[in-house]
Amino acid sequence: MWHSKIVKSLQRLKKDSPDVIINITIMLPNKIEKAVLNGQLDIGMAPKARDWPGLEYLPLYEEQSYLFCGEDHPLFTMADADFTAQQVLEKDTVALSYALPDAIHKIYDQHKIKATVSDREGVVFLLMTGCFIGYLPSHYAQKWLTTRTLREIPLDKFSYTTQIMAVTKNEINADLIVHNYLSALKDAD
Repeated sequence: MWHSKIVKSLQRLKKDSPDVIINITIMLPNKIEKAVLNGQLDIGMAPKARDWPGLEYLPLYEEQSYLFCGEDHPLFTMADADFTAQQVLEKDTVALSYALPDAIHKIYDQHKIKATVSDREGVVFLLMTGCFIGYLPSHYAQKWLTTRTLREIPLDKFSYTTQIMAVTKNEINADLIVHNYLSALKDAD
């Protein structure tokens, strides 16, 4: 499962160091890397867009993203066999506003980008308007697929994989708790 490494490593950290205080903060991926570089965060978790000097990256899991539309969008009721890449590419699309790997930028560059957002929640809000299509990780979209408020666009061409990484400074860290947590991340399955 996509989150098991993180959950298992946090569980091990808490068991091994019961007095440790865990602080989880959600922020944009590029801000995570900057916060690790300047010492505001010991460890960050983010999609890898590029290698930053001074940082080390530990692969955690891959996240598969697909193209979706909301229930009020004209594509929502189309039969799977009627979809064409051209008609999908003509639709207004929402894109992520933070740095992405070049391969993912090439996918977005094909689309008619008419909105940008900094997070997945923003993508969902705009999909729900029925005015946009947009990419979401499959695990994240599942609850809306189950309630039939989102629909996946059924063309394999419109998907991509993101590598989620743990990010740390590449200098040797003397903090035993950080060292133990990184070991737990490496050992978690």
